[in-house]
Amino acid sequence: MTSPESMASADDPIDWSFRGPRACGRLVDARDRELYRALYTSPQVMAEIGPTMTVEEADATFAKACGHNAREAATARARYWLITRTTTGASTGIVSMVRHPQDARCGLLGTMLLPEWQNRGIGLPGLAGVVAGVLARRWPLGIDLLLGYHALSNPNSGRLTEGLGFTRMPDEGDQGVWRMVGDEWPACVERWPRSVRAYAGQGV
Repeated sequence: MTSPESMASADDPIDWSFRGPRACGRLVDARDRELYRALYTSPQVMAEIGPTMTVEEADATFAKACGHNAREAATARARYWLITRTTTGASTGIVSMVRHPQDARCGLLGTMLLPEWQNRGIGLPGLAGVVAGVLARRWPLGIDLLLGYHALSNPNSGRLTEGLGFTRMPDEGDQGVWRMVGDEWPACVERWPRSVRAYAGQGV
């Protein structure tokens, strides 16, 4: 099996990173195996996502993320960003963007934070950096629509997309749904909290 280390795309000319006052982001790479283990084997993190994984299952998920990140933007099915605390460089979690299986121009967002970083003001700027990079076309992924899902039993997750101006859509089963269309996002940025508005200006 190909190792995550060999999947790293060292010569990718695109800068997939972002930096702001509270959070920074870069693509997940071979340095982040322990973070994936901590996230996916944590019952607290996985409570509203799915079954808690074994270390081996978390490693397999990590390898898949590195594989997606190594693919060219036009053919990439997903991208995964490490989110770190700007002032300390501490790893806090990941934000993902996965193409919708029926619509390649639609991206499905996901956020996972370590238990000690939940409800500490890091999720919103981390998600803002990804949303801005995707919808401002800084990253050539060809995404025109972003959707965010959250378990209705975990309303805090929905507050992230709500805070960035996503529109609430009808629930799908036990999932709340939020949507942002590319043409709408510049107007939404004007209403972003001051603490995350800086992320919208990078590379635009």
